[in-house]
Amino acid sequence: MGVCLDTAHTFEAGYDITTEEGLGRTLDLVERTVGLDRVYVLHVNDSKTPLGSRVDRHEHIGRGKIGLEAFRRILNHPRLGPGSQGLAGARLSWKRRSTCRGMTGERAGALGFGGSGSEAGS
Repeated sequence: MGVCLDTAHTFEAGYDITTEEGLGRTLDLVERTVGLDRVYVLHVNDSKTPLGSRVDRHEHIGRGKIGLEAFRRILNHPRLGPGSQGLAGARLSWKRRSTCRGMTGERAGALGFGGSGSEAGS
């Protein structure tokens, strides 16, 4: 059995994934409780509501309370990338494909995507 880790839900539940330290603590907790090897999908969304709000309101990546720098760190984290113990066969998932298709310039480059960002929704 596998699980989906949703960035907006994680943040809104009170796990501060916006900093390197907070992301590390959150990944440690996931490893201890579920196991990173059981995270099959990383559903990436920003949040319209603040940390710990317990209100589920997704926002386009880089335009919400989590922020672009945090997504760069999350999507390039060594424990979450190809060849890591966790997420070995994981798929990235976006609630709205337009979130990534419309991502150009600085936001796309910061996340490591090409000009259109369309490869992220594939």
